[in-house]
Amino acid sequence: MRPLADTSARAGARALPRRLRSAGALGALAIGLAVAPPHAAAATPPTGASLSRQATAAERHARDVLRAWRCVNAARGELGWRRLRMPERVWATTAARWAGRCDATERLVRRANRQPLLALRVVFSGRGDGRHAYATSAERQAIRVAWCESRWDPRTRSGQYVGLLQLGSSERAQYGVGPYRSRDSGTAARATNLEQARSGYRMFRAAGRSWSRWQCRPGPGGPTSYHLGW
Repeated sequence: MRPLADTSARAGARALPRRLRSAGALGALAIGLAVAPPHAAAATPPTGASLSRQATAAERHARDVLRAWRCVNAARGELGWRRLRMPERVWATTAARWAGRCDATERLVRRANRQPLLALRVVFSGRGDGRHAYATSAERQAIRVAWCESRWDPRTRSGQYVGLLQLGSSERAQYGVGPYRSRDSGTAARATNLEQARSGYRMFRAAGRSWSRWQCRPGPGGPTSYHLGW
């Protein structure tokens, strides 16, 4: 006579939602969570109905985590930051934690698009979160060059040169992000602070992390206060 566990396992497999059995990696993840939850005690085997409920909850949890993970990386992309890897152990990560990271990163994007100096900081730091007290070398240089070029006004236009770092039409076409790619000065002036800062950073990196492509240089005599207590 077969053990009871074998019969329950077959019943549970039949009870799993059809969408999970054909959902690829995410379905496999949810099925694994449902059949063998990480903290389950070695008790009586689950019934087919309980396996089905666990599979549905696991699928919902995995989708919530992955949705928040995509949200975080979309916001990090706007900041010019490296994207985060997909969490390897989704079951060990709470969806609320990733949702909180998503909210925090999106708030930083909104603040940077309102505050030109913050946009320069988070982009030219290459890593910063806008809250550290002292700027890095690249941030200090970007702030000084932007002051010389535009007085930190993202709508400054001088002929073909537009924005915080006053990129010309050919430079915008090559390094620009979003509307800032346009050769039309009016269209480029509508780019956000972050789009302008990311475009300038791309040109800065292409020049070997130097300011040789700009008329202004980050020498002494510019603004020197970089403690930005936002």
